[in-house]
Amino acid sequence: MGNPNGASAFFMAARRESQKLYRLRQDFTANISHELRTIVMVIRGSLEAVFGGMVTDPEQIGSYHRQYAWRKHVPAMA
Repeated sequence: MGNPNGASAFFMAARRESQKLYRLRQDFTANISHELRTIVMVIRGSLEAVFGGMVTDPEQIGSYHRQYAWRKHVPAMA
């Protein structure tokens, strides 16, 4: 019928591997989420600078408007 100790060791190793992969997936998701929030916050800060009157250079304002147009394609994350 097989070695019960061998089966136990197999399942313990499989569980450790499953836990390791779960932690890796959590870390990956957290890192991606952080990176996306960072981009959104930069765009938000740029827009606040334009609409708050802190930026007056037309070229810079145009750049911020292009960023604003792009953000419509990104779900609200921040």
